[in-house]
Amino acid sequence: MIKLNDKTDPLGDIESLSFYRLMQLLCPPNDQFHGCELKNFVDTCFFDSKSGKAVEIIATNKEGFLYSIKNEKRLKFLAIQTFFTDKVRERRKVATPRKAEFFDEDMFDRQTTTHPQGRRTTFGSDFNFSNI
Repeated sequence: MIKLNDKTDPLGDIESLSFYRLMQLLCPPNDQFHGCELKNFVDTCFFDSKSGKAVEIIATNKEGFLYSIKNEKRLKFLAIQTFFTDKVRERRKVATPRKAEFFDEDMFDRQTTTHPQGRRTTFGSDFNFSNI
């Protein structure tokens, strides 16, 4: 990503931004504001390249707005693992469609039907029964 330093000259100095810096700019300055709206952003934990410790988690809330977590207690390994596990569980509940919405009601009906040759069959099975 690039950022222009001088607004008057479009061909002026260009500063390159890292992905982490860009995401920081899209997050709100504090909890009183919403960050930018990114519906399909994957929640990400950023780590320090020197120490290997977590520096920040940038995630989306239920409405799709970005927010960041910088609290040291919430950036410990077990807290990060718990955070992402809870997010996965929460999103599975929301993303799982109910059977009635996804399938037709008659699709899984197991009632017997009449075979053209006079034998009864069960829908979805290869078992044939005689009428005797």
